[in-house]
Amino acid sequence: MIKVMSAAKFEVTPLLEELKNRGIQHEYLELGVGVFESLKTIHHNIHLFKNAKIIFIGSCGTQTEFYKPETFEINKLSWLPLAERTQMAHRIEDCDPEINLETISSFPKRHVVCSSNLSLTNKGLSKDQVENIESYGVVRALSSVTDKIHVFLTSTNQVGASGHDQWLQHFKNAAMVIKSDIVGIL
Repeated sequence: MIKVMSAAKFEVTPLLEELKNRGIQHEYLELGVGVFESLKTIHHNIHLFKNAKIIFIGSCGTQTEFYKPETFEINKLSWLPLAERTQMAHRIEDCDPEINLETISSFPKRHVVCSSNLSLTNKGLSKDQVENIESYGVVRALSSVTDKIHVFLTSTNQVGASGHDQWLQHFKNAAMVIKSDIVGIL
């Protein structure tokens, strides 16, 4: 059985309806928005994930100009706050290691950088990087009980000062895009 999770249920509601319609067995867990809320939920439910196949779904901002939602499969995750990306803070050695994930799809691969805030600039991001708040903490916490974790993020905006406004315009469409893209590989 697949365990589907996201920060907010609206990110996956169309997908969950499609899985039900197709008779694909799954369980869903809403984690909560933000790294701390999602980690609190994981902590309280960690026993449910031992050796489970987990699909984490969310939205992300891109470094490049945003045109329309696109689904990415994440192959690398980093905890990399804006201050570190722009060399305004020093990283503590051996803290928050990079995480590499096996991939299972033909979607474009991206390296997700995470922090507890949405960045108001895309400085320090490379073309193959996207930004998401929850995924690093979720994967790092779950990796203690399973190695079958896959992360799919759909772009909703360009990282920057107008990123949140773009997200508001595109998050509903992103949920439809992820449904269409993901259902075929589950």
